[in-house]
Amino acid sequence: MQSRNFSTKGLVINTKPKGESNRLVTIFTPEDGIFSATLYGGPKSRLRSQVSPMNSGTMYLYKDEAKKSVKISDFDVKNYHASFRESLFKSFASSLASEILMKTHCAGNSEQSWILMNGFLDGMDFFGEEEARIGLVRFLWRYIALLGIQPDTVNCCQCGLPFKSGLRNISIGKNADDTLSYRNAFDFRANGFVCGDCMKNQQKSGSKMEIGGESIEYLGNLSNMAPKEARRLKIDDAVLGETKNLCLSIIENAIGSRLMTLESSSGIL
Repeated sequence: MQSRNFSTKGLVINTKPKGESNRLVTIFTPEDGIFSATLYGGPKSRLRSQVSPMNSGTMYLYKDEAKKSVKISDFDVKNYHASFRESLFKSFASSLASEILMKTHCAGNSEQSWILMNGFLDGMDFFGEEEARIGLVRFLWRYIALLGIQPDTVNCCQCGLPFKSGLRNISIGKNADDTLSYRNAFDFRANGFVCGDCMKNQQKSGSKMEIGGESIEYLGNLSNMAPKEARRLKIDDAVLGETKNLCLSIIENAIGSRLMTLESSSGIL
C-alpha cells in the first residue's frame, strides 16, 4: 500500500504524551469517525499549540499504510472554542459529548454525529453557561435519536394511551383534572415512558425513573421542532434536571457502563 497526504475537516478530541516530546492525538472527522494520529514536536512547536482539545478546522495528515500510522502535518484552525477554557461546565460538557461519541462509535453515522457535535460545541461557545446547559439536553436527546433508541413521548409503552397534552389529561379513561405535573416514569427495560395510571399498579423498581409530564412534553417538542424553534423553548430548573438525568441514564443503559466524565466532573454537569 502507498503512503499519502490528505486533508479533512477535523476536531481534536484529546491529546496525551507519546514518548519524550510527541503527542498522541484523538481526532474526529465526518468521513472516518474517531481515530488516533501522532503529532511530532516539542512544547514550543507552533503546531502543538494549535492541536488542542476542541479546536476544529482543516487538518492535514500523512497516512502510512504499511506502518498503519497517521501523522499530523498541519492544522488550519477555524474555531478555537475559547470560552471552554473559561468555563468548567463547558469544558466538562464537551468532554462528556466526546466520551459518548467514542463509546458509541459515533452511533454508526460519523457524518450526522459530526453535524450534531459541532453544532453543540459552536452553540455552547456562542451562548452563556445557562443556555449551554439546555443545549446539552438538546444534544443528548438528539444523539439518542441517532442511536436509534429515542423513546415515544406520545403514548404509554404499557397501556398504549396517550400522555397529557397542554394542561389537561385528555387520554381516554383518565382523570381530566390531572395536570402535566402528574408523575410518570421511564422504564429502562422497555425503553419507554409509563403513565401514572400504569405506575399505580406496579411496584417501584430500579429499572424505572420517575419523571414529570412537563419533561416528557419538552422532549417530545425537541423531537418535532427544528433546532431554531427548539432553542426558543423555555424550561425551568426542575425540567432541565430531569431531562438531563434521564438522557444520560438512557445513554449509559445503552452503553452498559458509567460515563467516566460524570465521575470526574464532581457535580459540575
